Amino acid sequence: MLTDSPVQESTDTRMRELIGLCDEMLVHARSDDWKRVAEIDVHRGRLIAQYLGGPILRDDAALVQDAIRSMLAKNEELVALATTARDEAGKRAGQASKGRKALASYNAFPL
Repeated sequence: MLTDSPVQESTDTRMRELIGLCDEMLVHARSDDWKRVAEIDVHRGRLIAQYLGGPILRDDAALVQDAIRSMLAKNEELVALATTARDEAGKRAGQASKGRKALASYNAFPL
């Protein structure tokens, strides 16, 4: 919804804050700190609802559109990182399972 009414905090500041949170999430994702990524995501979600859940000034529409595009691109990278991390965790779990089975087989033979 577009409006001509002014808002307290500048849209530019709000959009930079949201993009900054996306960047911060990427930093933590690249260091495999998924707990922190999830915490930031909750905070970012609240701000998105607060900042974008109401009317947007007509003059700010292009700025908001660009910010949303940037956030979506960063989210795609986050999803790719999360997918890779999930796949690697699955491989490690599979290897651990094979190791446990091998140990159980070894222990099954009397010495």
